[in-house]
Amino acid sequence: MRKWQKAIAAAALLAALIALVWAWHSGPSYQGRSIGQWFYAAADFSSPPDRDRDREAFRAMGAQAVPFLIQKLEAAPSRELMRWLSFSQTASEIYRQRKEMWRDRAAYLLGEMGPAAKPAETNLIRATTSGNWYLQGAAQVALMKLRQEPPDPLIEKLKDTSDWTAWYQNALMVGAFGPGAEPAIPILLDSLKHTNNIIQAHALIALGMIARQPDQCVPVIAPFLSSPDVALRQKAMYALHEFGANALAARSLIQIALSDADPWVRARARNALKRIDGAPGFKPPGKTEP
Repeated sequence: MRKWQKAIAAAALLAALIALVWAWHSGPSYQGRSIGQWFYAAADFSSPPDRDRDREAFRAMGAQAVPFLIQKLEAAPSRELMRWLSFSQTASEIYRQRKEMWRDRAAYLLGEMGPAAKPAETNLIRATTSGNWYLQGAAQVALMKLRQEPPDPLIEKLKDTSDWTAWYQNALMVGAFGPGAEPAIPILLDSLKHTNNIIQAHALIALGMIARQPDQCVPVIAPFLSSPDVALRQKAMYALHEFGANALAARSLIQIALSDADPWVRARARNALKRIDGAPGFKPPGKTEP
């Protein structure tokens, strides 16, 4: 790549960074944090954003937050910047993935905002035709939430596992309804018996996203922490982490996962134990009242 091309690419990256800093501090705020700080909290993978707090914050900011979210929803990766970043495939892919992640998050948050997000309906409809199926699904779920449509049709599709690609996409869409998709739990638990590890993995993710009925779910999810498949261990740890203090029954297996060969599993296990051990009334194993 020529020097002048690298200079242009560096200038474009600098401009993007300046725009990010501006977005971080400007706009409406809630509890002393700007909308940008709430939105980009998802960048801190060591401390995943709390869905309940997200919902509370963006609903509180209401209509003032909608233009910001529409802007993020419409901010597709720049072809020009992708071209200038072509000298580094890694940099180009990181940029593309981050932009798409923010679009998915914008769609999700618009769906969580309720009637205040009505002005974004046209934008969400357009996003359902995106070439990115993650965004398609996020936008479809957001529209269903805005229109107060139940997830029942999507849950019904989970009964057919003949097309695993369609199945895991539907599973993630069902999971995006959170507790509202609780009726899907028996189907998802049954799907963990499937021989296709991709179906198993996405059933684990969806169960974590719903995070209900811990007495039924946690004992079935926990054994996957011992799977030789690292992807299944990751998804099981994600799910148990999302159950928070309700994953107490799996504490011993989560403790063992602190020594997992995968660093992501180890990090999430530490966070999961903090959530369990920090619960009111929790007594560490082996300790008794003085």
